[in-house]
Amino acid sequence: MLRDIWASIPAEISSLDVAKLLKSVFFSVHKFKVRVSNTITIKHIMINDVLLTKETNKFFLNIIYLCIARDLGIPVVPLMIDGLMMMAFENKEPYAISFIDNEFLFFIDNSTFSPYPEAKLRQKFNIKEEEELPYLAFTDVEIAATLLSWLGILYSQNNKEVISDRIKFLIESIAGEV
Repeated sequence: MLRDIWASIPAEISSLDVAKLLKSVFFSVHKFKVRVSNTITIKHIMINDVLLTKETNKFFLNIIYLCIARDLGIPVVPLMIDGLMMMAFENKEPYAISFIDNEFLFFIDNSTFSPYPEAKLRQKFNIKEEEELPYLAFTDVEIAATLLSWLGILYSQNNKEVISDRIKFLIESIAGEV
């Protein structure tokens, strides 16, 4: 995927075009599908299965997107907004727009990877224009703990308590490190 993206990036490109290019590579070139139902299985959060089937949930697809953006040096950050993980395109060089003092140029819809303007975000979460956006940085440790938590629950549901208990121990260990 990185090779496909690198080959497509022109020397001069806007932040919106970067988001559109990433979306195209994910959905048109590599044919990823987002599972929108609440039913999730172990294969939807195991990287080898996800890369093989090209199917996962919004959360895990965001993680893949984030990893690729980081590898390419694209200033995308994960945020927690109203309990949901969303990506935001930071207002940083070389994409920064100097006359805008917003921290983010735009948000990225977490199921289509399309640019998601702040106005649409405010409407979705019923946040008034004069109110500050209620987001928190979503750290890598929190992302890992969330994935491990899901994995523990899924193994427990499949009567694999030993694996589930090991995952719970790992989560507790991670939490103790923070």
